[in-house]
Amino acid sequence: MKYLLLLLCSMSLQAEWHDWTEKEQNLFKDFIALHLIDTHITYKTTNDFDAVIESNPLLGNNPSPESLILHKAITTAGLYYLLDKDSHRARQRSLKIINGVYTGIVLHNGYVGFDIRKEF
Repeated sequence: MKYLLLLLCSMSLQAEWHDWTEKEQNLFKDFIALHLIDTHITYKTTNDFDAVIESNPLLGNNPSPESLILHKAITTAGLYYLLDKDSHRARQRSLKIINGVYTGIVLHNGYVGFDIRKEF
């Protein structure tokens, strides 16, 4: 599992960024960080509490760490591929929107995990 995490973390470093600005690269790295946080929250919460289930139908109710990381890696690679074809302006705007939405998702998932832990 730790090797899969290292792979996911280093994806942005392995990519050919020659036409991405530094700001775009940093926004994409923020996206990867949000994915890692979401993966950790999802795994910990679904494994610590039987009443919590994953709502993503592609992952199942109680996903393994490997399936979570594989899902995130495929999503990240697909997003990179699509963004790489965009213009600088569209890429930066898209990354800001995606990171904003994903920040909301991470905050919601963190709140759910915190709220459940308070009850126990």
